[in-house]
Amino acid sequence: MDESEGRKLEKRFKELGLWGKQESTVYKVGGNLALGIKKSLAESLGLTKGAFVRIFPQISEKRFIVEVS
Repeated sequence: MDESEGRKLEKRFKELGLWGKQESTVYKVGGNLALGIKKSLAESLGLTKGAFVRIFPQISEKRFIVEVS
């Protein structure tokens, strides 16, 4: 990939709202916590209600990675 292709991809990701960090809200649902994910991000990842994901906590970094199956 050359520099111009990289800029085109970056521009497209920004248009879709997929570039950089995104803020979200944590909700309480029954006895669990749920994380709100923007619709544009969910659609881009193919994430739908009831989808199975894997969560990899990184406690020392205070973050986690979500893998969509």
